[in-house]
Amino acid sequence: MNNTKLDYVALGDSLTLGVGTLIAPGFVPRYEDALSISAHADVKRKVFARNGATSKDVLSFLSRKNVQEAIHGAEVITISAGGNDLIRAARSYIASNDKRFFEEVLWRCMKNISAILNTIIELKSIGRHPYIIRLIGLYNPFPFIDFSDNWVKAFNRYLNSFEESNIEVANIYVPFKKAGRKVLSIDGLHPNGKGYEIISEELVKLGFEPLLNQ
Repeated sequence: MNNTKLDYVALGDSLTLGVGTLIAPGFVPRYEDALSISAHADVKRKVFARNGATSKDVLSFLSRKNVQEAIHGAEVITISAGGNDLIRAARSYIASNDKRFFEEVLWRCMKNISAILNTIIELKSIGRHPYIIRLIGLYNPFPFIDFSDNWVKAFNRYLNSFEESNIEVANIYVPFKKAGRKVLSIDGLHPNGKGYEIISEELVKLGFEPLLNQ
């Protein structure tokens, strides 16, 4: 791809905002830098995210005209969604010990993410320029809760089912599990600088094809 400029839209929740790290950058600016180097291009970044946003909230962002216009013109899109759905399900499970909270949240979450992707694909169908979508998988900040690992793994399996030639998933579950609390911020929920570095590294490992071979 010979473009001198690329538009990058980061859509999502607190991960997209880099919540949890005070000094080190989150994954979005790190990934932007890697994209700029790989594509030899100036990257223009737009972020549409909110701390605490659920998958339903992220879907609602796409009803805004400015977000639709940004998505339409973007060559690169990253999406982080589902983590807050997990947090809410975990809290309900702790209070009730009822696994159905995880099952119901998983079903709704996958429905919302499917709608997010379908909306983006529809917005992109008008143009012909290539683009890539990168989804951020989930790590488990609640390994001490029975069944939480199963929920996270199930979520990631469903997320992987959305993969196509230009849609891929950054699977961060294993590296986060290996590192444990070393990659989490003081709140025990969000990544710290090292955690966001891992997310960026996993995104970069996916490459930038078919975008950069055009």
